[in-house]
Amino acid sequence: MKENRTLFIGVGGLGKTTAYIAMREEGMPFDDAVVVDKTFKEEIGCMIKWIDTTFKSPMHFRREIRQILCASSYDKCWIVGGLGGDVASEYLPLVADIAKEIGISYNILVTSPFLFEGKRRQERSKHIIAHLEQAHGKQLHLFDNEEEVPKDKSVKEIFDTFLASFKKKIAENI
Repeated sequence: MKENRTLFIGVGGLGKTTAYIAMREEGMPFDDAVVVDKTFKEEIGCMIKWIDTTFKSPMHFRREIRQILCASSYDKCWIVGGLGGDVASEYLPLVADIAKEIGISYNILVTSPFLFEGKRRQERSKHIIAHLEQAHGKQLHLFDNEEEVPKDKSVKEIFDTFLASFKKKIAENI
């Protein structure tokens, strides 16, 4: 019997941090992880492949992600990132579109920016969420920071709330 294999793809800062935790935490169903970011490659260990987007054209990036998804024996992937900034806003939709094109089972978990992050990030994320909803429907899971996080939380408590929601989504979609 074939073993089911699941890939975690973290895009941008939130995706990178979540990948780091997901690959170390007991009970998370991920076999490997890919981080897509433009910041310097930190030593995050495990089985994490790093794709540096600093000097990559979208065409080169698409080819590299497609190769990872096609060349490996993954049955499913989770694509995670915080929208509004540069990396996740640009590259997460590309990853999701490629996963859909090649027919791998996938889920997308994104966060929307807090209001204090500014109108530009808010507007940018609204456009991307609309695209993801139209193109990917039920595969999209939105974590709305303004609705799901009480205002008096610390950064650590906010991230813990996000992780609890992420674990719940995983359990619902296994």
